[in-house]
Amino acid sequence: MLHNFGSINLDHFYRVPHLVRPGETLAGRDYRIGLGGKGANQSLAMARAGGRIRHWGRLGRQDSWARDMLQHTGMEVCLGADGDAISDGNADTLA
Repeated sequence: MLHNFGSINLDHFYRVPHLVRPGETLAGRDYRIGLGGKGANQSLAMARAGGRIRHWGRLGRQDSWARDMLQHTGMEVCLGADGDAISDGNADTLA
């Protein structure tokens, strides 16, 4: 079994009509949150390729959907901390 100690990020995706120009404010057309983080992405790739993987990371209780998504691939997920206000990282993406 492979053990991966790595990030589990929540990526925020905003659909906008064009890239923001200096001084401009845009309204987003769509917004969604997805699973990301280099560690989580590596673990997902390994699990989808048929490997046995145990991923170690951090998520808050409110993010149980992300843990469920990782476990659905067949990997084991071990959370180092489970709190209400833990924010380990996120990424914002404009599309």
